[in-house]
Amino acid sequence: SAKPMVFDMDEIEEAKKTKLKGQDITITDGTVLNSALDESYKISEKFDPSELNTFIKNKVLYGDQYRFWEKSKNGNTLTYYQQFEDKMFYMNINGALTFYLNDENEIVSYKQTMLEEIEEMQEGEKVIQPLKAIETLYNNGSLEPKSKITNLELGYFTHVPLSSSLVLTPAWRFVINDEENLFVDAFKGEIIQLTNEENEAME
Repeated sequence: SAKPMVFDMDEIEEAKKTKLKGQDITITDGTVLNSALDESYKISEKFDPSELNTFIKNKVLYGDQYRFWEKSKNGNTLTYYQQFEDKMFYMNINGALTFYLNDENEIVSYKQTMLEEIEEMQEGEKVIQPLKAIETLYNNGSLEPKSKITNLELGYFTHVPLSSSLVLTPAWRFVINDEENLFVDAFKGEIIQLTNEENEAME
């Protein structure tokens, strides 16, 4: 379980002297940090996540807790998601770092949300094996003939979004042909159907 972090204004003011220097910071609803950069940050056409490692480490609060997810198809946003013990919080709007680019391929601003008070549930449960999850995808017709699984990892999906906190469940993520993402609940072995918002985020 986890809950969205409410940004501390005193901490923000202090960080403006160091980490957040050169950024115009505003907070929306307490939980969304918006930053407009005084100087845009150039990235290459064929963006590689390593290009932003130093920036995220030195210029973003708790930057080391996020991992690259994708560059949008239209190329104007870069999305990162928070991770816990090397497992990503997939498609989680409460633990996301989104960079916005201008037409010159320069980052001009970013938006950040973060999960805190991350706790593991006491009762243990066994995670299904990836092969079992593949079987589920196959039986469901989600795997096209000749398609190739190009990546596989275990992360977390929001299971029950409560008003004050989130319950997250482990999920297997399968990347098909380097482009499509499919998710299987690692406890129940069921395919996770994405909401319209999550599907849009994927696009």
